[in-house]
Amino acid sequence: MVSLIKKDFYLNFIYIAIVIICVPILYILNLNSFFIYFGIIMGFLFNGFYYDKLSGTNKTLASLPIKRTTIVLSRYIFAFGLASFSFAYLWIIDMIAHAHLPYLDMPPMTQFSLISQLLIGFILLAVSFPIYYKFGYIKAIVIQILLLMVGTPAIGFIFAYSLTKIDSAKTAEIVFSILDTVYKNPHIFAGTITILLILASFALSKRIFQKKDLHLS
Repeated sequence: MVSLIKKDFYLNFIYIAIVIICVPILYILNLNSFFIYFGIIMGFLFNGFYYDKLSGTNKTLASLPIKRTTIVLSRYIFAFGLASFSFAYLWIIDMIAHAHLPYLDMPPMTQFSLISQLLIGFILLAVSFPIYYKFGYIKAIVIQILLLMVGTPAIGFIFAYSLTKIDSAKTAEIVFSILDTVYKNPHIFAGTITILLILASFALSKRIFQKKDLHLS
């Protein structure tokens, strides 16, 4: 497990160094912190699976006595660890930038935005991993873009449309009661959903990877 995590670290070392150098520069250029963090997550996913393909890592792992569950788990541990590190680094740079760069348009991170941004990053990883394991890094990028451009607005439209079609006053009362609870405790609700998504994502990625012919990857 540790050796696999080290492998991911070495493969992503240059990328991590670029992130550390570029984040302050992007703040100087007045780029929104959310888009910086979003870009870091997307870049890591592409970079990790790209180097797996380029270096033939999967073929090597197929010849070693390593459980595929361990391979997937190590990638998840490294990914969420890197996401947490990147988030903490971004938060530190955000505080320094707002203390010394008065021209910044974006407001400083608050407790709400901090937790929200971290959870969104985790959700993005959880949703993306099975896609990358199933389709590879090139097709996965296309699918992610389509999901962001089409899927997100579609879900919002379907939800809003379904609310307008509710005939039962009792059902409407239950729905809006749930929404009110979510509104009052957003991070508890979002945190629970995030944990469930991560567990489901890991189970699905493990299942996909176990059935995959690594010699053809």
